[in-house]
Amino acid sequence: MSVSPPSPDELLQIVQNLRQELQTLRAESSILRVHNQILKNFVSLTRTSAGWLIVKATVQKTLEAAIQQTQAAQGSLFLLDSQGNVTESILARGATTRCPDGPVLNL
Repeated sequence: MSVSPPSPDELLQIVQNLRQELQTLRAESSILRVHNQILKNFVSLTRTSAGWLIVKATVQKTLEAAIQQTQAAQGSLFLLDSQGNVTESILARGATTRCPDGPVLNL
């Protein structure tokens, strides 16, 4: 069985498809670079105690939006350390955090 080479029209279509795919990949790459920078900024913000409270409040609002979008009754998020112990939590009732040498704060 022999395979005939693609016609000029087929080759043109292949090139057009490849150009479109390249354009899509470049746009996605650009979006990923922006997301990466946002994440780096977010991580920098979490390194300060005031920044961490802002992050927890933001995550609480994100959790509330997720609960609303999924029509769940409630929801919670937990941050685990490498041993699987809960180090921070965002609960349906609100964020909680333990201040150094202080009480648990409800945000």
